[in-house]
Amino acid sequence: THTHTHTGLAVMAERRLDPPLFRGKTAWFSASVADDAVELWGQHGGFLASVDDAQFLFSDNSEAADTVPLFSSAAFRDETLTLFQSAWVFEYVQNPQPERVLYSLARWTLAPPIKTAEQQQQQQENRQQQKEQQQQQQQ
Repeated sequence: THTHTHTGLAVMAERRLDPPLFRGKTAWFSASVADDAVELWGQHGGFLASVDDAQFLFSDNSEAADTVPLFSSAAFRDETLTLFQSAWVFEYVQNPQPERVLYSLARWTLAPPIKTAEQQQQQQENRQQQKEQQQQQQQ
């Protein structure tokens, strides 16, 4: 039996549940996620999918190159896209509660990166320039 350790949580990789915990579920994993989380997802019946097709999106770094664009997507702004930390996969395998999946997921939501004051200023300047350009085009 292999034991994986993730943030102090030991999970028995050989533990099998019937039905598999993630059977029929799809996930996308950022490059920032450790391979053992991806493997555990598959060992428990989950499948990998693209960002656009996955039911679950996992990232462990809000500033990862493959994650940052998701925070500016229309789906994120419309609150139809949520990113989760991969630690949830380990926690859920250790203590599965199918009736409380959403409750347990909420604790592992990945927040967008915090913008620096300089980035916020630049964003405001860009918006102002866009407004001015739109006004000029309307004239």
